[in-house]
Amino acid sequence: MNNYFSSFSIAYLGLTISLLFSSSQIWSSDIFKEGDSVSRSTMSAEQLKELEEISKYIDEIEAKIPLKQEEAILIIGDSGEGKSTLLNYLADIPLNGKRNKGSAKLIIDTDKPLNGAELSHGIRSKTSLPSGCQKYWDCPGFLDTRGPVQNIVNAFSIYKLAKGTENLKVLVTVSENTIEGSRASTFLKLISNLGKTFKNTDELTKGLCLVVTKNRELTPDLVKEKLDSILEDEDSENTLNPSQKAIIKYLASSQDEISFFNAPKKEGIISADDKHLILEAIQKIAYLKKPEPSISIPPESQIFITDLVERLNNDILQFISSKFCPEILSYSDTLIREHSGTAKGLRASFKNLSDQLKGISRDSGEFENNLQKILAIITGTLEQKELEKQFSKKISRFEFLKLVKPESLEIKGNTDSWYSDISDSIQDMDVLASAPEKDEQRNFLTLKGLIIGIEDLDEKDIQEKELSEVNVYSLNSLFVDKDIAMPGINLTLISPEWHIVDRRIINLKGKPGDAHQQEKADDGVVSQHPNGKDGLPGLPGYSGGRLYGKGKEFFDLSHLTVDVSGGNGGQGQSGGDGAKGRDGEEGNLVDVQERKEENLFSRKKIKAEKVKDYVEKGVKFFLTFNDKFKEVYKSGTSGEKGGNAGQGGIGGLGGKSGSVFIDSQLPENENPDITQKDGPRGSNGQAGTPGVGGKHGRQYRGVYINEMVAPAVRGYKELDKESGSESTEIIREIGVNTVKGSGLSAVAGGAIAKATTKEVVTNTFSNLKFCKIIIENGVTKLVSEGGQELAKEGTKLVMQETSKNTFKLFTKEAAEQIAQEGGKVIVQDVLKLGIESGKQTISVGVISTGVSMLTGVAGSLAAQAALSPISAWASSGWEEEAAEINDGTEYASGGEDKADLFNEENIQDPPASNPPINQQEKQNSYDQFYIQRKDLPHYNKFVRDIK
Repeated sequence: MNNYFSSFSIAYLGLTISLLFSSSQIWSSDIFKEGDSVSRSTMSAEQLKELEEISKYIDEIEAKIPLKQEEAILIIGDSGEGKSTLLNYLADIPLNGKRNKGSAKLIIDTDKPLNGAELSHGIRSKTSLPSGCQKYWDCPGFLDTRGPVQNIVNAFSIYKLAKGTENLKVLVTVSENTIEGSRASTFLKLISNLGKTFKNTDELTKGLCLVVTKNRELTPDLVKEKLDSILEDEDSENTLNPSQKAIIKYLASSQDEISFFNAPKKEGIISADDKHLILEAIQKIAYLKKPEPSISIPPESQIFITDLVERLNNDILQFISSKFCPEILSYSDTLIREHSGTAKGLRASFKNLSDQLKGISRDSGEFENNLQKILAIITGTLEQKELEKQFSKKISRFEFLKLVKPESLEIKGNTDSWYSDISDSIQDMDVLASAPEKDEQRNFLTLKGLIIGIEDLDEKDIQEKELSEVNVYSLNSLFVDKDIAMPGINLTLISPEWHIVDRRIINLKGKPGDAHQQEKADDGVVSQHPNGKDGLPGLPGYSGGRLYGKGKEFFDLSHLTVDVSGGNGGQGQSGGDGAKGRDGEEGNLVDVQERKEENLFSRKKIKAEKVKDYVEKGVKFFLTFNDKFKEVYKSGTSGEKGGNAGQGGIGGLGGKSGSVFIDSQLPENENPDITQKDGPRGSNGQAGTPGVGGKHGRQYRGVYINEMVAPAVRGYKELDKESGSESTEIIREIGVNTVKGSGLSAVAGGAIAKATTKEVVTNTFSNLKFCKIIIENGVTKLVSEGGQELAKEGTKLVMQETSKNTFKLFTKEAAEQIAQEGGKVIVQDVLKLGIESGKQTISVGVISTGVSMLTGVAGSLAAQAALSPISAWASSGWEEEAAEINDGTEYASGGEDKADLFNEENIQDPPASNPPINQQEKQNSYDQFYIQRKDLPHYNKFVRDIK
């Protein structure tokens, strides 16, 4: 059966090649190498007539018998054995018994036999062609006596039935007379022909069933005895060939199924009893799976084979040139219009078909392979059932002729003669399979070809080269077979046919605004600019592209979406983060208690606020030149406040929209979905994160009331480290020579309020700028900064007897103690200021040695020089003792949050829209390409007019 299909395919392939090539002749003069066969030129008129009949009958047989069928039951037997009657019987045709004219015997007849299976009642068969009904087939007799024509018809019929059936059973029909009578030789000849019909006899016997027709007296046992007798007789004479012997032996065995179709015993309707038994017997036998026929014909019939082969091959050539090649062009057109995939996939289909055609060899020795290749193209690629059927029949006929040809006849096809049409078809497919031409100039890209897809555009390459315009010119079909994004590009698409594959998007939306090089502004820096910087506004979006399209036919254009909107504005830059506050330093209580200079936080002069304060300040000014200051000492610092967050930049403006224009008359429901609007504003930048406050160090604080001797002269200043202020008010340095005649020597004391007494802590008078006290032998000496000696000796204090009832001065011992201790001891009841109402004159008395003191200014300064350190020592002390400060907080406050603020300064306008596409220029470019291609021989079959 495999060989059958191989032969069948080869014939089909030959037929297809015949159609593909338009040569007037497919077979050269050396196609046949003839031995004893007769050529057309030596045939008689009668033989030529018979040749025509054979061709006619073969055509009719091919029309009757299906090319392929799942199962069949083949009825074989000699002419006159009742095959046709059995076929009608099994096909449920009503049969009747009646008397034959001029005879007493009853025969079986019917008024409405199957077409082609009329009943005959003589020894000459009326059956010329096979007849079939349902799955039953009656073939012409194996021993037909009507000559070479019928022999070929009979052989071809059995070949077609056997070759085209997947599952086959065989009913061998012999009449009672053949089994019992003088026709044993006829039976043996039938068995011999049966054995020659199939190559595998062992396989054949499994699907055999013997039906004895016209039976009157035989039983299965009698039939087996008769077969055994024939086998014994013939075997003794050694006249049986192996296949005859195997078949008869099987029929005579117990494995065989024997049934009977009895002769009528009376006139009237033939009952169905025998049919049921026959069907049961058929049911029991096995199917032959793809039986392989082995047909032969007598030598007198072989003289027609050469001419039949030549006629067949001319027919194949005609098939190739008139059906196969035109079908390839038709297939190409249909494939393009119905293709639902990518353009690359479509071109690959044409490339595959081209490769298949190129597989057809010019070598005449590859003739049969070429037939199979053509059949494969018809069945696998073109999928043309009718052409497959036609070509398969031709291959089947070719295989039959090859099977029954004389051994001396060698068939070779001149396949080179086919190649005119084959070459044309190959070039046609190569044109359809070719990728589009690419033309790139400056920043323009143009694709040109027959079949182009959006997939042919390389988005990445277009963007990297920053192309501004893309043109696609197709002379046949454009496939929008891929979503594509080409921001801001001007795109031109011109093609006679547009195919939208699935739902597609052409995205020409403008690019979004560029991102800032820094995603966020600079963060704050500790101790420099702690606040985060504000973010910049987003950059503007770019303009959308433009689409110009032109076409004649559109398929599913409503499935296309085109977006030419402007690009989104860029995102505003995020604000910088505030810096973290610096942590405070840890303090030291002892440093505050010792009033170290580096821990002095502020010094402010105490201002008089009450009468009492004014009196005290006035007295001390005239008597001492002293001033009181409130000094704040601190150790340790607070954490610094966190830096503020920078505000985010506002989003950039969106780009301008592009445009879409398709130059064609489109139904309303076939318009693409177009998105065309200016781009939206970009998103605002985020505000930065405020800096967290620094951690407080452990802090200590004390407030000290410090009366200073001539602070202005000594350069002491008011200060406040928190505010960073420092007083610049400084009194000029006072020396002895600079104060003469100043009027301070005779200062009139005004009305002095009631005296007040205080205990104070001394200041270190050793730091006086313009004088110092030297204690020598218990005598106080005042020496000016200029070196002038004010008093040389004395046993009493300077101010004794100076003003009675005004001062009660300290004792000599106390003064000496003060001097010895450097003014750093606490003196109680040292100075008592007696204050009376009325005017008092301060004057300088005479020391105990009798040496007169300087009068005037010198005397006054001497008095102040003596009193200033005493007053300073006595009036200074802690207002607030040094102690730890703790307000319950561990960290300083964080920076301010600006999450809802956006920086709109310096926002940029979007760039101008792209220039419009010059439609006339694009049309002219397309027309030029059309003119260049439309007259090329393998282009012109596929180039379509767009106008």
